[in-house]
Amino acid sequence: MINIKNGCLTALTGKSGCGKTSVMYRLGLIENTTGDRYIFNDDEINLWDDEIVSKYRGNKISFVYQDNNLFNDLTLQETFDILKTRLRETAFLTKGLK
Repeated sequence: MINIKNGCLTALTGKSGCGKTSVMYRLGLIENTTGDRYIFNDDEINLWDDEIVSKYRGNKISFVYQDNNLFNDLTLQETFDILKTRLRETAFLTKGLK
């Protein structure tokens, strides 16, 4: 079980190949959680269909990749500014996802 408290900075460390990226993909709802119980903010996500999970991920979860998945012509700060703007624009959606 992984329990991360709201507002806490949490680091996932380990040797290469031990599964850190796999864990992050599962936590970020990028990889399927079939067979596992997944509770996020008191919502049992593993019971939802793919469409609802996708909406939830898009509105509730931020993911910074270790690979260079940034906009090629923007700085890191400009990329984060776009993300912050998108989060503000979609904040009203997060209340009615279930």
